[in-house]
Amino acid sequence: RATEIRDLPFYPWKSAEEFEIVNFLSVEGLSQGAIDRFLRLIYVSKRPFSFSTARQMYERIGRYMEAGPEWHVVDVPVPEFPSLVLPLFYRNPVDCAKYLYENPAF
Repeated sequence: RATEIRDLPFYPWKSAEEFEIVNFLSVEGLSQGAIDRFLRLIYVSKRPFSFSTARQMYERIGRYMEAGPEWHVVDVPVPEFPSLVLPLFYRNPVDCAKYLYENPAF
């Protein structure tokens, strides 16, 4: 199995094209219902992916994609708009460097 994985540079996705579609579907804020409708389009269904539902796609993302260091969030007030507070998501840069250094894929 390890040899099979090494032969697939976009594992757990079957190709660069599938990785690109998964990346788009997962970061564009689409609902799982919208993703399922997309996957059922005639054009798309004639070019099947290695998953058939949004749930399967997200389960694979959760199972195979490395999470990396923990995310933190801080509320940042905006001085120009006193009633506005924006969330700032970040990771500890030392933890990120350590993670990358210890990751053999890097």
